Parts: sequence; C-alpha cells; structure tokens
Amino acid sequence: VGAPSFTSQQEAPHLSPRPLHTLHVPTEGGMEHEAWEFPPVALTHEDNQRLFQLDVKLKMSDPRAVGGALEALRHQILEDLPAETLLHKPHLLRNLLGLLQ
Repeated sequence: VGAPSFTSQQEAPHLSPRPLHTLHVPTEGGMEHEAWEFPPVALTHEDNQRLFQLDVKLKMSDPRAVGGALEALRHQILEDLPAETLLHKPHLLRNLLGLLQ
C-alpha cells in the first residue's frame, strides 16, 4: 500500500511544511546570534499525557520500560505528531539523547 495522495486543495495538515522563524538570541558577551524557532504545535491533553508518560519511562532504569517507550515513540508518537513536537519538549529530547551516552 502506497502513501496517501493529496490534491493541492486537500493537503494533509501534518505533512505540509511549517515555516521557521528567525530569532535574535543574546549571548553572554552581549552579542546576538540567529536561531530558529519552530512554530508552536497544538497538542491535545491526551497528546501531552502520552509525551509525559514517554518522558517518565525514558528515565526508568528498567530496560523493558525504556524499550517500550522507544517503540511507542517510533510507532505511535512520531506517526501521530509532527517531529518538531520533540523540539518543544526539551526535557524529553534531553532524555532521549541521554540514552546514547
């Protein structure tokens, strides 16, 4: 089964590109540098709960819990939500990257 096709009038909202916004972020020395800000992602209460539960499981020392969390991330969360959702949840992203250490 191939990917669904959308007409130009019927674009899938989660597949359409989201524009990036440029920010000027001050540094310690008073200089500014440019950074990207992704537009906010509207999440339901249930989505926030799923992300919270994922974050909790990633912190567990039980390899089965962590493995289950990674499976849920791969097969559920990243299929249901845009990837930039993780960029708006830095603690979750830090915990994911912490697993690589």
